[in-house]
Amino acid sequence: MKILKSLLAGTSSILVFIAVIFSLGFIGYTIPFCAVVGAYLLPLVIPLSVVFTLCTLLKLHVNVSGGCCDQS
Repeated sequence: MKILKSLLAGTSSILVFIAVIFSLGFIGYTIPFCAVVGAYLLPLVIPLSVVFTLCTLLKLHVNVSGGCCDQS
């Protein structure tokens, strides 16, 4: 379940990227402009989605295991 939640966090960042590109088209920008924006943003979106996935997985792991400063 933790892995699924973390994958959903990464996937959601990619979906936001896709929504932005389609929104540009809907408000009247041309397809070549939307393609250029997508091409320039894609190298940022992929690493960002990986970071979101890993951070969410780490956060879920720390919350479940009791954290690093557990004084048991």
